[in-house]
Amino acid sequence: MIKDFFEEAFRLAEQAIEDNTGGPFGAVIVRNNQIIGRGMNTVLRDHDPTAHAEINAIRDAARRIANHDLGRCFLVTTSEPCPMCLMAAVWSGVQKIYYAAPHSLADQYGFRDQKLAESISGRPVETIEVAEFGLQAKEIFETWKKQGGQIY
Repeated sequence: MIKDFFEEAFRLAEQAIEDNTGGPFGAVIVRNNQIIGRGMNTVLRDHDPTAHAEINAIRDAARRIANHDLGRCFLVTTSEPCPMCLMAAVWSGVQKIYYAAPHSLADQYGFRDQKLAESISGRPVETIEVAEFGLQAKEIFETWKKQGGQIY
């Protein structure tokens, strides 16, 4: 079942690349095995440095259920959340986070999430679990790079 959620997150990341809205990132919020929120990176389109896929998915889910508390939900994302997105997920009450690409992979493509993450102490690692979708995550970065991906 988690594979289906990752497929949707990667579809959103591909859409972000195709539409040139931002980096190669997609995310979904899931509750009761149903996607209730979707997000892709829209930093470039929205001129908003906080418009990451995870933030957009959290916002979408909260609007759809008319509640800021996502305590019965989990987040599926194509890349390990940056510190901002991680804290937003924790703040929203998301119970678990599944991601495909670790910071180290994103860093190979010019992103700086690992450095930011290392600068923060007290990271709630027990709420994060890496999934076995690293190859698919690498492919999405390659697609983004071939399209002339822009780092923000």
